[in-house]
Amino acid sequence: MINSSVLVLNKTFVPINITTVKRAFCMLYTGIALAVGESFRTFDFESWSELMADRNDDIIGTADRAIKIPRVIALITYDRMPYNKIKLSRANVYIRDQNSCQYCGKVFPRSELTIDHITPRAFGGATTWENVVCCCIACNRKKGG
Repeated sequence: MINSSVLVLNKTFVPINITTVKRAFCMLYTGIALAVGESFRTFDFESWSELMADRNDDIIGTADRAIKIPRVIALITYDRMPYNKIKLSRANVYIRDQNSCQYCGKVFPRSELTIDHITPRAFGGATTWENVVCCCIACNRKKGG
């Protein structure tokens, strides 16, 4: 239970990370974050620990009380916006398209797949995420340039 997931929001309630319950409680206790409850109410550690847990809630037991596990916490100070730019590569296109030909829909081993430009490079098509797809050799030959 202590290693289950808790969503971390920045000050403007934009999701930025997922952490463990253990780390979330540390952040609550030290005042780095607030617990987010129902209807987006926020609670510091003291007020959160005074909330009564329902039977369906996950709890952490202490010597003198049971504390409800927060599933969402929000940082008190502003933290960066997440920047997850994924590099365009052959392997990443195969992962995105799940090793299946985007024209016939069949799944192939990677050795039998190619990368196809939807708008061919000869006609000004760029090598971008939106213009490349995973394609089997037979469909690529049919499509041609």
